[in-house]
Amino acid sequence: MSSPSSPTDLIVPSPAWQPVIFRGWRCNGSLDPLIRDYAHLGELCHHHPAEITEAGRICAIALRHNTYPESQESARAVFETWQAERRVPSWQRRPEHLPGIRTPAQFLAKLGNTHCRAACADAADLAHCAQLVGSYNGFDATLFIRQLTEFNRRVFYNPCNPNNGSDLFHYTFGWEGSHVVYVEYNATSGSELNAASTHWRKLTAAQFRSDCRTLGDLTHADENSTVADDDGRVTWRLWWD
Repeated sequence: MSSPSSPTDLIVPSPAWQPVIFRGWRCNGSLDPLIRDYAHLGELCHHHPAEITEAGRICAIALRHNTYPESQESARAVFETWQAERRVPSWQRRPEHLPGIRTPAQFLAKLGNTHCRAACADAADLAHCAQLVGSYNGFDATLFIRQLTEFNRRVFYNPCNPNNGSDLFHYTFGWEGSHVVYVEYNATSGSELNAASTHWRKLTAAQFRSDCRTLGDLTHADENSTVADDDGRVTWRLWWD
């Protein structure tokens, strides 16, 4: 995101990037969620055929397959299927409550009243809410989804944490007359993970506030400000008339 619109909000640069350390390929009974591809898996397995096959077996269990891979080649196919499924947000695999609606936030986006809120599963859930609301007045749903994608970040907690790679920020969608979005960041828990999943750094609360303001400016939010800022926990509010 670009620099803040207000020169009075001085930004403290985020700390330097640190490398992600891997403790092998296993993680809490599954595979490390930050394994980048099959070649990376091979490195973490030290290219040992039995280890690669075992990794494939664990992927097959997660996928609820009836048979397990017995070779590196079949393990690779199962691993890549497992990775592809992990890239799909879990809420997208839920059954629809109504056409196009799978989460409480999406239900409110389509059928909410003038004062209600629901936590979003992730940024993709919020983007779907914006799509359900559609463009109106000064709100451009397509523009918001594009800017949200650029704004969103992934989290790194510590090596071999099954939650690594999920969203760093928490989103809430609701209605306060018109629709509203709350973005929450806890600067004391979790760090920013880079796009390649190779490095992490702490994101400062000041940088988060700056990026939120820029998101609101770029998406023409009529109200765009902090509503809570306490001991590293910051909540930003975006509202469109």
